[in-house]
Amino acid sequence: MAIAVAQKKKKKKEIEDFDSEFWMVTFGDLLSLMLTFFVLMFSMSAIDDKTLKDMFTAFVGGAGPLMLTESMPMDRPSQQRLVHVRPIELKKFLEFLQSQQADRKDKSFVPEYKSVLNALLISGVTIKKRGPSLVFSLPGESLFAPGSAKMSPKLKPALRRLSSVMRFSDTMFVIEGHTDNVPISTRRFPSNWELSATRAASVMQFFIDETPITAERLRAIGYGDTKPLVRNLSDNYRARNRRIDIILVQAAEK
Repeated sequence: MAIAVAQKKKKKKEIEDFDSEFWMVTFGDLLSLMLTFFVLMFSMSAIDDKTLKDMFTAFVGGAGPLMLTESMPMDRPSQQRLVHVRPIELKKFLEFLQSQQADRKDKSFVPEYKSVLNALLISGVTIKKRGPSLVFSLPGESLFAPGSAKMSPKLKPALRRLSSVMRFSDTMFVIEGHTDNVPISTRRFPSNWELSATRAASVMQFFIDETPITAERLRAIGYGDTKPLVRNLSDNYRARNRRIDIILVQAAEK
């Protein structure tokens, strides 16, 4: 009996000793978890809309064909700007072209416009809207070999068709060259600025030499890598940023 009482007291003492230390460890862990939780909540509350947009753009990227675009500043030394997009309807495309050719009273040109639009889309061209102007975005791989400013023939038929329906208007063609952020350094192209500008000039020369568009209606400019559509996070994203944008500027904007 004495042995049983002694064992009971010993067991009780061990439990008391264990409890007296264990609750402090558990309480300390709880405090650490609560502190981590509140720090996380505070940091999340400090994220503004722009930061969230940048995060989603980085993971999702831009949208597909038939898109509209606006510029959004980026906090980078090169002053790059991302663009976010929304859809444009065929009706808006036709309204723009019709507004530039108001002297044509009949509606026979509408099927012609639709045919041109289909030819451009099949060729990989995307159509955007920038304010009152239309932007035809041509993928760089379809126009130029890497590091080259010589136009390939792939998109020339579609561009000829575009120029044919615009020959009756006085719309300006502003041609913008864009590259990705991979540096280039050759004798002819010391940087992406020269490469993008020369590519834009090549497209302009094509319009002068092979279409009814006169030189007075053409402008060319190179932006290098300063106006990406999406962040240059992968080869696919960089490919999207290598492009030529042909902007049809309404006569009123000149």
